[in-house]
Amino acid sequence: MAKRLLISFGALLAISFLGFRIFGLFMAYEPEPSKREAEALTHVYDLEEFGPVEGSLLYTPENWGFFNDYTIAIVEQQLGEGKAYADQYVLIKAGERLTENEKGELGKRLVGRNADVRSKHKTQVYQQGNKISEAWYYKTVFTSGNERYLSFIPMDAEDGQGFNFSREGYMYFKDF
Repeated sequence: MAKRLLISFGALLAISFLGFRIFGLFMAYEPEPSKREAEALTHVYDLEEFGPVEGSLLYTPENWGFFNDYTIAIVEQQLGEGKAYADQYVLIKAGERLTENEKGELGKRLVGRNADVRSKHKTQVYQQGNKISEAWYYKTVFTSGNERYLSFIPMDAEDGQGFNFSREGYMYFKDF
């Protein structure tokens, strides 16, 4: 009798442990859109996957980046999870030189923030296949200690607007 009770108790512990592990896997699940999904949505091809991007122009701030030589395509991280996520995206075109006026304005805005503005990029926001806005965003490198972070920010943005590509983005897009 004691042997059966001990076996039952052990089985109950094993099942509980396994249940918690499976629950943890579901809670840690982060969807990642596929290259194929991003190309079909944006109509930009030969994309390579970059990874997570924080942004302020799409449905949620959790976005996913893809790129080729001419364009960075940003889609919702949960692209395949429903209509609200699937009908909008952002395209950032390859950079152009800054004018002296732009350098001065951005320098004033970013004073004291260890920031270096590198170039300007035409940024287009699409919703349901239609371009709903287009603006210049400025590729800005922020330095903190020995680390460099890359962001694309609009000239007149409030703090937190634009797209943050973090440390990995600096390595990928410093010359974009």
